[in-house]
Amino acid sequence: MDGKVEGTPRQTSASFYHTLAQVLNTFYLYGFRERYAKPSWETSIPDENKLTDSDVDAFVMTMLPVVMTAMFNKFCINEACQALQYLATIRPSLVIPDMLERMQSTFDSLTEPHKLTASMICMVAVARPMVQGSRNINKELTYNKF
Repeated sequence: MDGKVEGTPRQTSASFYHTLAQVLNTFYLYGFRERYAKPSWETSIPDENKLTDSDVDAFVMTMLPVVMTAMFNKFCINEACQALQYLATIRPSLVIPDMLERMQSTFDSLTEPHKLTASMICMVAVARPMVQGSRNINKELTYNKF
């Protein structure tokens, strides 16, 4: 194949964001199994191999710019919303403030209605972690009071 990617740019982009959403889903399920799952016949994860809170924060902060950029892609909005939902479920205290900031910036734009629509669709994806409120606050982070 000569190292070339086949398909149109739209198909390639959709495939990338679909894979991104799958990676985030796998990370979410692994973290859930590691911390909250009931004991089962599966081999338990040794304590030295478990993800720490700083590992999870670093992963979310690494993936967040990619997902936020994907949010405004006209062809992959569903995959971007799904990925954003996983990130918001994993670390709402990191994702929701950035999401609200993006939403605020789209209100000021009169020439890009697609950004407002995409922001509103993605806001629905993060609604559940947003309304769960204070139980999602990371005590290690500092917050600006308005």
